[in-house]
Amino acid sequence: MGRLMVETWLAAHKGQIPEAQWRERQENWTPEVSAQGWAETLRDMAAGKSPDVCIYLAMATADPQEIIGLVMGGTAHVGPWPEAGEIYVLYVRMDQQGQGVGKRLLATAVRHLAQLGMTKVVIRCLDTNARACAFYDSLGGQEVGEVEKEDYGFLNLESIYGWEDSAAIYNRIGGRRPSSIGE
Repeated sequence: MGRLMVETWLAAHKGQIPEAQWRERQENWTPEVSAQGWAETLRDMAAGKSPDVCIYLAMATADPQEIIGLVMGGTAHVGPWPEAGEIYVLYVRMDQQGQGVGKRLLATAVRHLAQLGMTKVVIRCLDTNARACAFYDSLGGQEVGEVEKEDYGFLNLESIYGWEDSAAIYNRIGGRRPSSIGE
């Protein structure tokens, strides 16, 4: 998880943030550092400290031990709806993008959040990340706000995309929202 997150983040955001910030990330945010963060998150989940958080992985068909994508969601920290769910992380390995992996991961996490009663959902992305913005637009997301986020001493503007009803995401990818837990 740590390697996928770091490699994908660095590849996706090269040229989207100041070069000095990107270099700081590259030098200091190693796969090992990221893996430690993921391990702490998983420990918290196992201990019941984060009952609303979900993490799902996409595995390679050829090698079921190889992670090609990941998504993490929980209670929203930003956006216009305090009762909404938020997708905190959605990353797919660069060579696997455009094959529906991100859509399936997003749908799975949104389904989980809907089962917890969070049928509104938000996700943030750098406003300079045209590819991510187009992806969320294609799924019916509407820009519902902006937030500045500090990263390694730099401020970056993030667009907040939202869906007032997560069923809109399912309608765009051919699925449906669950009507009850366990469906």
